[in-house]
Formats: sequence, structure tokens, C-alpha cells
Amino acid sequence: MLKKYLILSVIFLTLLRGKEKPEIKNKEMCLFFTLDTLKGLYPEFNPKFIPKEEILKLNYIDGKYYTVYYSKEMEEKAKYAYEILNKGDSIIKEITGLEELVKFNIIFLDTVGNFYTDLPFSSILTKDLTTLDITFKEKIFTEFHEKIENILDKCFELYKDKTNRFVGDGLAELIRLELMALFWPENFYRLSQIFADCFGSSNKVYNLANWRIFEPEDITFKAIESTRLAVPEEWKFYYVAPYFWAKIIDKSKNPSLIKDFIKELRNSKDRSQKRVIKILERLTKLNIKKELKISAEEIYNNICKYWYFIKVPLDMVVIWGPSEDSIILDEAVNKKFVITYPFLIDKYEVSNEEFCNFLNANGNKKEGGSYWLELDCYPEIEKIGNNYVVKKGREKYPVRWVSWYGAKAFALWKNKRLPTEAEWKKAAQGRMGLKYSFSRGKPEIWDSTKCNWGDEGKFDGYEYTAPVFAYEPSIYGCYNLVGNVMEWVEDWYGPVEKLPIINPKGDSGIYKVHVGGCFKYKKEWQTTYSRIAGLPNASYSGVGFRCAKDLPTIEEMKKEKDRKIFLTNITRL
Repeated sequence: MLKKYLILSVIFLTLLRGKEKPEIKNKEMCLFFTLDTLKGLYPEFNPKFIPKEEILKLNYIDGKYYTVYYSKEMEEKAKYAYEILNKGDSIIKEITGLEELVKFNIIFLDTVGNFYTDLPFSSILTKDLTTLDITFKEKIFTEFHEKIENILDKCFELYKDKTNRFVGDGLAELIRLELMALFWPENFYRLSQIFADCFGSSNKVYNLANWRIFEPEDITFKAIESTRLAVPEEWKFYYVAPYFWAKIIDKSKNPSLIKDFIKELRNSKDRSQKRVIKILERLTKLNIKKELKISAEEIYNNICKYWYFIKVPLDMVVIWGPSEDSIILDEAVNKKFVITYPFLIDKYEVSNEEFCNFLNANGNKKEGGSYWLELDCYPEIEKIGNNYVVKKGREKYPVRWVSWYGAKAFALWKNKRLPTEAEWKKAAQGRMGLKYSFSRGKPEIWDSTKCNWGDEGKFDGYEYTAPVFAYEPSIYGCYNLVGNVMEWVEDWYGPVEKLPIINPKGDSGIYKVHVGGCFKYKKEWQTTYSRIAGLPNASYSGVGFRCAKDLPTIEEMKKEKDRKIFLTNITRL
């Protein structure tokens, strides 16, 4: 019951013709929530009914675990989904030991909007939910969650005790992550950022024993759309529960724990939470009541032991997305570029306080004939005796008058690097090639209050620079990518039309690039496309920087000695 995907679970399939339509025997609907319940959760939810007679007229494939119905336009994605789903169900059987899995119907409609049907055990996906690769794949893996949870409840009447949710939803989500590690490991970069957002700076303790199934009469809230930057507390249990199962599998050193647990549960007439805990304590030799209480700090620090999670530093964000997401380096050049790898980038521009710490550790050295920081021009940092000190009240403002060499030296000192121009612009433009980093989608409209630009404080509130945390973050969670100060990047300046389309980087030239707008410039410059040339040994009043960092590849993580990837214990297909 992944609520954020419950309205429409999704998937697609291949074409097989010349075969009789499969007989539908089971009359039970696969989703736990009735239509009335969904409308209680989502008052704006007003789906259209499509009768099963219409669905049975579509193209279809009748597989072992799924029958997939689809419109002709959906064929390519249907083939991909069909392959993943059927392989995944074979692995579900191996993990759980369950011999018979309920057969589901997946329907892909060449239309837009929300639909429901009287065809049993069905999920519907429409064209508007397949435009983004991530959305499409998420729906496929959500289907695994729904199926596993449904099977556990139907086979064991698990939810007669509503506090068994850590079992139903927890095991379903654990197995979903197992399958994701095998079929879509790159998604763990994105999930790692979600975990950092949810748990990185929280002091909350989650008691999974209190996580319960609710009925329609329990619904007293209006559901909130989840974003990467604001996940409702209720949904965070979906992330806590699989961590609990991974932890007790790890501590008990029994990769067959799920299969053993399900076998014991099957032989017990009592499926209460009390009985469930006793079974787990006998199998693991652990204090399960204690293990069910999990702090946000524990999850943030330890989730990186499992699957392909990484620990995202709280001052950085993961920039991820399919390689088909294009970026624009120069609005005047009709050429788009792609980055094929994820990376980390700072949430904030480097502040005066941070750069002072660097200077006090390393001194203000000369490089390229100039000092890293031009103190004679910069009133916000001064040298008193042997120490560099920030003017009081300006600690959290972006450092300026730093040369490219100074920015690079700082990045290396922090065990980071400068971002390439393409990386910076991917962070600023998001998945839709946004012109303004403060936008949330298209069409885009300029807003004079959303960034620090050259209006002398009339609309944006700041005559000069603003604090590095001012204004709303971008879709990825970075602040002040447009406005405040322009930012040095790694690249040498040159015509972008000569750069390669894949992972572009300016490798030669006389000047270095700085990007984005700044507090001095008019609104025309406050775009993610802006770029200016500057000598690497020069310093400017409107130029600062932020840092980036590489992420380990999936192949590198596979080789880590202490990483637990549970699928390594399961037969690969």
C-alpha cells in the first residue's frame, strides 16, 4: 500500500496474438482501498470507470504471473515491463518460499487521466504517467510491492491485527528493493537522497510496532503530494520498515530469514503482532521489540550498508536522472547535451565563514600571479594578525573576490572538486531544462522575488548579496543557482557547439567559465543558461563558487567488502 502510488499502480507488456483471451476467475479486487477510501484520501481524485469488456478487447500477453493488456502505442514499454515483472515474480517465489502467486492484470491505456475497472487484480497506467522514465519504472516496482503485500494478507490474514503493517508493507518494500538492486540499481542514487532528506537532520524515533493499517473511518487528513524535499511523516515508515528487515537479516546472518519466517507464520493459527514478534525472536535470537524502535540517525548512518545506498552529506545533494535528460549550455546555440552519471553538488554557495576556515588552515597563497582571495578589494574578510576574520553578520553570505585558482584550492582542501559547466547546469535545470532554477515546471514565468538580482533590493529584499540559504531551493534542492553570485566551474571557456554531446567539458582555452546570474545584473542574466568568461587568476565582485564530488559507481559498490547486497545469495536469472 504505497500511498503515493496507490491511485494508479502501473505497468506494460508485449504483444502476443492468435491466442484466446485468458479466462478471469478471481472476482476479488487486488487493491486494499476501495474507491470511496481513495476519494477520502484524495478529494480531488475523480477517476473514470472502464469496464472489463473494453479491456479484454486490447492487445495482450498472457504470461505465467501477469496478463498485460495494452494499446498499440504502449507496446515498447509494455515489453520492458512484462520482462521485468515476470522475472521479478520468479525471484519473489525464491525469496519467500511461496509456491503460488496471485496472477495480476496490468492495463496500459493510450489516454490520459485516472481510471478504474471491475477486472479483478488490476492496475491501470495511462499515457500521462509514462512520459518520464523514472515515473514509469517506479510504477513497475511499485507493482511488486502491491502484489507481495496482497499475497501476504490474503494467505495469512495478516491485517486482522492492524499493527502488523511492518510485516506486510515492510517485507513488500524489502523485496521491492531487492528486485530494484538487480534490475534498476541506478535508482538507489535517487533513493539515497530521499533518505538523507527524511532522516539526515532529524531526531525522531520511529516505532514500527505502532505503525498500523487504517480503515476509511480512520482517514482524517487530506493527502499531501510527496516531493523529494517534503515527505509526509506517515510515508517515512515505508523507508524505515525495509531497513528493519535488512538489519535483522544482517544481524542474524541468515539470508533465508524471510522464507523461514513465512514458513513459521503459515504453520501458526495466531497471526497477531505478539506472535509475529515471538517467531522473529526465535529465528534471529534478537530483541525484536527493541529492534523495531529505530531512530532517524540510525537509518541515515547505516542504510549505506545495504543494497546500493550511499550516505549523502547533509551539505550536498545527489544530481541524478536518466541520460536522456538533456541540458542547455548556451541558449543561443541550438544543441543539447547529456550527462550519463550521477554526482554530488553543494546545496549552498561557499560562504565567507567556510573560506575563512580554509585561509586559516592554508594561508592566502598566490597562484597564477594573484592571491586566492583579493583582500584589498573585499571588505567582508580581513586579516587581523595571523588570522582571517569575517566581518560580523556576514558569516553566511557567499564569499566573493575569489580567483578560479582559489576556488579550486578550497575544493581540493574539502576533498571535493569544482563542478563542470554541464554538471552545474544539470543541477540548475533539473529534468526539464528549466530556464530559472526556482521554477517547478513549465511554462516558466520570471518572478522578481525568487532570486537576488540587480534591482537594488526593491523586489528581492537584498541590495547586495543574500545569505547562501536565502530563497527557495531548486527542484534538486540547491540554493541560489540563479542570482546572488555567479559561480566558477571547472571548464575552460569556448564555443559550446564544439563540445561533445555526451558528458561535455571545456578542456582548453585562456579563460575559465562562471555561470548563473548575480546580484549586480539585470533579470536577463538570471537564467540557468548564462555563462561568462573570466581569467583564472582574476577575482570579481559578483563571482563565488560551490563544489561538487564524484559518486561511486554501481560496479565499485559491488566490490565493497562490507556492503550487503542480499540478491547475491539468490539465483540470478
